[in-house]
Amino acid sequence: MIAINATLIAQILYTIDNRIQLYLSYIRRANDLEEVSDSITNFTPMVNDLVLGQLHVVLPATFTCSTVTKDDENELNGPPRGKRRKKAAGSSTPIGEIEGGDRRDNNNNIPVEF
Repeated sequence: MIAINATLIAQILYTIDNRIQLYLSYIRRANDLEEVSDSITNFTPMVNDLVLGQLHVVLPATFTCSTVTKDDENELNGPPRGKRRKKAAGSSTPIGEIEGGDRRDNNNNIPVEF
């Protein structure tokens, strides 16, 4: 069974990307394609390390694990919900709202259809 940690996918993709970029740079510098060895694109050792749970890649500092804090959860849920708005006397619409719907519904920039 493969032990999954928080950065496993990033480690795999980072390793593949490094090898492909190195292979492409070899191709760019080579005068003939036959001069370039395909051994860099052999991922069998990486797959074996992955299956055996021995894959360890040191990721650069730009890869960080995000942690969700209480403040982040509040931002994901949107602004805090308060009490219902008071209605103006004799009106069925709360104060500050346009009658007939949401303010977004009152868009005057809609082109006229022919």
